[in-house]
Amino acid sequence: MAAISAALMVYAQTRGFCWDEGFHLLAARLIREGKRPYLDFCFPQTPLNAYLNAGWMSVFGESWRSTHVLATILLSIAIFLTADFVFRRFGEVAEKGEPFFAAAATGTEASLCAGEWKLPAAVFSAVLFVSVFDVVAFATAAQAYAIAVLLTLASFRFACAGARNRRMGAIFAAGLCASASAACTMLAAAAVPVILAWCVIENRRWKTAVAFVAGAAIPWTPVVWLFAEGPRQVWFNIIQYQTLYRGVNWGDVAPHDMEVFLGAAESPPGLMLMLLGAAGIVFAARRGDRVMRMEYYLSAAIALAIGMELSIARPTFDRYFLLTVPFLAIPAAEGLFIAGSRLYRSDRPWAIVAATSALAVFGLANQLFGDRDAIKWPHMEEVARKVKEVTPASAPLYADELTYFLTRHAAPPGMEFSYSHKLELPAAEGRTLHILSQAQVDEMVKRKAFKTFESCDEDDMERLKPESLYADHADLEDCKVFWNLR
Repeated sequence: MAAISAALMVYAQTRGFCWDEGFHLLAARLIREGKRPYLDFCFPQTPLNAYLNAGWMSVFGESWRSTHVLATILLSIAIFLTADFVFRRFGEVAEKGEPFFAAAATGTEASLCAGEWKLPAAVFSAVLFVSVFDVVAFATAAQAYAIAVLLTLASFRFACAGARNRRMGAIFAAGLCASASAACTMLAAAAVPVILAWCVIENRRWKTAVAFVAGAAIPWTPVVWLFAEGPRQVWFNIIQYQTLYRGVNWGDVAPHDMEVFLGAAESPPGLMLMLLGAAGIVFAARRGDRVMRMEYYLSAAIALAIGMELSIARPTFDRYFLLTVPFLAIPAAEGLFIAGSRLYRSDRPWAIVAATSALAVFGLANQLFGDRDAIKWPHMEEVARKVKEVTPASAPLYADELTYFLTRHAAPPGMEFSYSHKLELPAAEGRTLHILSQAQVDEMVKRKAFKTFESCDEDDMERLKPESLYADHADLEDCKVFWNLR
């Protein structure tokens, strides 16, 4: 875990970057300045992660680096909780002498076998978790992936503890964590009813549902407060935009989504997760210990529910599915034991783990190498330095959200979330929701309302032809900066 955490931190501080970090970081900065999401600017996300980033930056500095540190810490904890769960459950099997599958030895031999496997299996689950490219590339960024993975996994652990110990405090914590994950990103929302239903089934007491729901209500307090002040804005950002308007920027999303689904076959770690995870779940159905069997069922149900939710999102993206990784890595450790024992020897766990881990890491290295030439934060910092050099502090600026954040320049009202420009709304509603249409923004550019124009979007260049409006410009790889109006 020390090695994994260190490697993730190095990557996050040197290569970690995601375009959509821009509007998340800009939202956190606006919150620090006293503005409210939805009511003062468009932010079609649940707000908890933005508030977390705002609070973190208040202590550790307004920088992408500080938020990457936070995300990496949260991700490392999630990886540890996954490996710890595997380690403990293999240890329980060793104590009970339960056979791993029907043909396995029982009693002392099974106990010895499980005892030999519990540490290698835990190591494998951690390595497989971190070998998924999207985990490394996106869960170390300032978006909500790391916190959502951690909170959903924490809810899973609390639910298991509550079922074993019949403690309502653990059930309350399970509801709190699952709901908080959804309050960070609705991509994790499907886990909430699954964990609730499992807790009720396992505990068979009406108090279980009450404790879970009581915990689940707490993370939504900020949303309720904001809704009381601006129900139209909150409804649009959290519900209406996600259900009706996400695909506006993409047109026909079916080919894109199909490409995402088929792309899973290109990732060795992803294939290992799915195949070994499925094998582990099939094996779990044959367990003699009902408690352990139900815990593995819960893990599979969470992965399935989140996966189904993400599959019907229009459009969906491969990085969304990283939220299912820990819940596949847990049964995948047992799936590896089954496969390794059948194909090789059950008493040589480290050889099997070393071979499969090497394959997973090789797959990750191949994807990281392929991503080597993509734009990263240092490049955007160079763009921001040029923008600051040529733009007075109070001058109107047309820029990407990343540049607004890096330069600490105020984004013009309605331009805090660039994807919203694709929406065609009545003028009055646009003002209420703090949204400018693309036509309105383009008209402002043509009227020379912006002293400086910065963009990394080729469509902007072709549509607006800023070289005809500005006397000077600088080409910074994929981005361009224009200044000195003609």
